[in-house]
Amino acid sequence: MKILKKSTLLIFLITPFFSILYTITLHGACTKTIKTTLRKGPGEQFEKLWDITLFSPVKVKKYKDQWAKIEDSEGIPAWILQSDITKEYFCGSIKYEKVVIKHLTKNKDDLKSKKPSERGLAFYDQNFKILNFKKGQVAALSPLGNQVLVPRKSLWVQ
Repeated sequence: MKILKKSTLLIFLITPFFSILYTITLHGACTKTIKTTLRKGPGEQFEKLWDITLFSPVKVKKYKDQWAKIEDSEGIPAWILQSDITKEYFCGSIKYEKVVIKHLTKNKDDLKSKKPSERGLAFYDQNFKILNFKKGQVAALSPLGNQVLVPRKSLWVQ
């Protein structure tokens, strides 16, 4: 009976440790290079899978040497150089075929104020750097440097 109580107590003590460790090792990151190649394994000798572009959100699963094992927005695993990703900001990727966005422009009289002007379209898998969240919309920066408002529900954010 004492052995059963000790093992049950040990399980209750160890479980939170592993859940914290699991949470620490899983985190979002963004690509910070114009283009980076994803590979099948942690090294340049491994097969190239595909390329991803600036501000692509990824979920980091684990690290090995200078490589990170990640999942993309579709949950596909791959390896990327750690130097090509950052945790300093959030990124989002359009998860629908086509989404209406608003371009932010500066008022010529007041350079600090940004007002939505023209509408535009963003397409599936287009990436953005998240600047801030505003009432169901996300202020974001495109890889081309355009500031836009994107509906929050249309983004996969990491």
